[in-house]
Amino acid sequence: QVDGVDEMDNVLTDGKFIYIMSREDTYIDGQYNSEGKIQIVLAYTQEDQVDNLGLERTIYFSEFLDENTDFNPLGLYVDDERLIVVGNVWTKSCVPYSYVYYEKSEDGSTNPDGEVITEEGCYYQYESYQTQVFVFDKSDYSITPDSYTFSGYFAGTRKIGDSLYIITNEGIPYYLLDNEEADFNLDD
Repeated sequence: QVDGVDEMDNVLTDGKFIYIMSREDTYIDGQYNSEGKIQIVLAYTQEDQVDNLGLERTIYFSEFLDENTDFNPLGLYVDDERLIVVGNVWTKSCVPYSYVYYEKSEDGSTNPDGEVITEEGCYYQYESYQTQVFVFDKSDYSITPDSYTFSGYFAGTRKIGDSLYIITNEGIPYYLLDNEEADFNLDD
């Protein structure tokens, strides 16, 4: 710890609220989904008007992303005016698959005279990743225009005063050097 340098964490408090970062896993209609969220919990009681540790609000990141992206929150910062969440965003695409097979007989063996069954679906493939910073106004937890996306995978962050420092890591695609069709220049 360095005096005046703030490090992100997954649970923080500002004295009034506790901010808890987590993921919610669901399995609906054969589809597994894991969604990042922030829960904002009231941390004290005010003379019978509110319950101790009452859930104030839950922020789901899917509200701010399209259906082809997935956000994995890694940490958060809280100051007097803002809630800041840092994480990775992956763009995913569907790689279709199709299986054709014969139905099984009662003893479990393949029945070549039986009905042909075709099963189709998607394997999700993650194509690109970025570091995302969501900045929320604590007065109403609306997202502010100060939210940012950076190329590369998250490596580290620190907050000093009102400045947030982000370090990302992005590999150099050397495999494109000999590809004449690729728009790649090592000097760039």
